[in-house]
Amino acid sequence: YAEIQVGNATGGDLKIYHDSSHSYVKDAGTGELRLEAGAGGVRIQRASGHTGIFYNVGGQVELYYDNALRLKTTDTGVNITDTLNVAGVSTFSGNINSDSNITTTADITSRYLTAQDVFITGVSPEVRFTDTDNNPDWSMRANSGLLVIKDYSNSVNKLVFNTSGMVATGVLTATSF
Repeated sequence: YAEIQVGNATGGDLKIYHDSSHSYVKDAGTGELRLEAGAGGVRIQRASGHTGIFYNVGGQVELYYDNALRLKTTDTGVNITDTLNVAGVSTFSGNINSDSNITTTADITSRYLTAQDVFITGVSPEVRFTDTDNNPDWSMRANSGLLVIKDYSNSVNKLVFNTSGMVATGVLTATSF
């Protein structure tokens, strides 16, 4: 195979070569392998032009899957396109904003949420409770000044809280007041 070596008289610290299957750029010395651009950016792409990684000098880093942007750094954090799958413990500080649903398929038995305040906002925000059959069993929804607790399995609003009190559908048992 052909090999280009750049370095001192005793051997090349930087090697560029091709074996019968692959091409390599190898840092064989001490320190880091650095790619630098004075302007524009650094792009890693396949021969057909599909981008895998793009670094904009002085700006964002973008990660792509099959030429579709999936993750982009910004001056305030990271934007993720489509689905984020997280395994293990996830710790968030500050706000969690979502333009779509936030769901979990994790086993949350004996898990808990510790927070000073939890705010769920939207036109008609809803929290659904689903067990292992993956069908929602109960939900709580705020809508037009009402708080509705719904039996999803039977599609019945069981409790409706409004400004004048509460309306119950079905049997309501109170043990003491």
